Amino acid sequence: MKLSEIAQVMGVVRPPTEAEVTSLAYDPSKVVSGSLFFCIKGHKRDGHEFAQRAESLGAVGLVCESAVDVRIPVLSVANSRMALNAISSPFFGNPSTSLRIFGVTGTNGKTTTSFMMDSIFRASGDLSGLIGTIETRVGDDVMPGTFAGLGTPESCDLQMLLSRMRDAGVASVTLEATSIGLDQGRIDGTLFDAVAFTNLTRDHIEDYHHSFEAYYQAKRKLFEKSRARAAAINIDDDWGRRLMHECELDVIGFAVDRKADVNAIDVRLGSDGSSFTAVGPGFEVPVEIAMPGPFNVSNALCAISASHLMSIDVEAVAQGLKDLPGVPGRFESIRCGQEFAVIVDYAHTPDSLGGVLRAARHMTKGSLLVVFGCGGDRDQSKRALMGEAAAKTADVVFATSDNPRSEDPVAILKQVESGILASAPPGGYSVIVDRTEAITKALGQATEGDVVVIAGKGHETGQEFASHTVEFDDRLVAARVLKEMGYDS
Repeated sequence: MKLSEIAQVMGVVRPPTEAEVTSLAYDPSKVVSGSLFFCIKGHKRDGHEFAQRAESLGAVGLVCESAVDVRIPVLSVANSRMALNAISSPFFGNPSTSLRIFGVTGTNGKTTTSFMMDSIFRASGDLSGLIGTIETRVGDDVMPGTFAGLGTPESCDLQMLLSRMRDAGVASVTLEATSIGLDQGRIDGTLFDAVAFTNLTRDHIEDYHHSFEAYYQAKRKLFEKSRARAAAINIDDDWGRRLMHECELDVIGFAVDRKADVNAIDVRLGSDGSSFTAVGPGFEVPVEIAMPGPFNVSNALCAISASHLMSIDVEAVAQGLKDLPGVPGRFESIRCGQEFAVIVDYAHTPDSLGGVLRAARHMTKGSLLVVFGCGGDRDQSKRALMGEAAAKTADVVFATSDNPRSEDPVAILKQVESGILASAPPGGYSVIVDRTEAITKALGQATEGDVVVIAGKGHETGQEFASHTVEFDDRLVAARVLKEMGYDS
């Protein structure tokens, strides 16, 4: 686009140049010749500090909230991030209008539901795209320059990904919409055929949203009439029931524990998965999923409900759910021939940790052991609650480091320990700062019939400290320790 055209879309004074903008950038390391650089004020750094650097790298213009000393044109706006959100979709040709897009939000279950929907799209015959916490991919191909880990990419990255998917022949896309991404407007300009709400529990309260109401309002942005056509909402959740009443979209509710538009009957929970019959408007279909736990029945109902709203054949829905073998780092079994079970899961909130441990309890013949921690620079109010959730449900608790980031790991663990002490586990507990040592001790204590849950990091492959990040994958660490113990898969 011409710089003057971009200025017109943003509603700012048109610069005296017809320079061609070939890319949008908010990260100075991504600026190339022809870039329009957006000076965004972030939590740690102010993008205005990099104005001269962007100019030296070949930027043809800047979008700024305050004055900068450069010779290239400057578009002055009230909010640089909002300006980036406004121009990203038109810059890439409004790609969402050429795609069928499903978006899901909620504290827990977004990733699993996304993988379920992606498998359903495949079973229905579509070339599918996935943008989420674990990976960004087209079909089976993980896209280079993945934005996994961010949850919802920044608006220009998101629209770039959607445009690449459109050009690759993708028909249907699944997108995880995080509360922070929604609050910051990263999905602005994206049109959804269906959206879904899984649940709302404690997360990002102290470190970002500051109240449950603000957290809910951020999630609610996905359900605005300007961006979505229809919605599937979990009415087992209190916030979901509120959203059901407030939502102005074509909406259906799903639930496991109460009457809803879509329900699961004849539910059978097993150690390797679950089966049930999904009953909804005009359909009744048997469903099998390879992921255990009642929370995954709820996730499946979410995908089933959204599929119904998008008129996907119910047989393809059931087949897609059956085809999905599991989700990386989500109740993932580590098998090395040991006589006890080892489960790795991403659970990092009190509600999700409790849910995973209750699911593990169903498959436990002996004792239930858990290894978990809490991340630094994140909501501190949930730390004691996670300790309490672990102590109430597990027999033996090992509290350890997660991603300490800039905080003192010992100080984090003292907060976690206060919750453990409130509900002392019958088999006792240990506080071990080193995560490898904690995993090693838990696996060494486990015997036949026990279940060891290693929670908090799931699919993550690094551990973040104040000054560095080290390679760390709970799945690989557990497998290595088991092999050192003499087990061989």
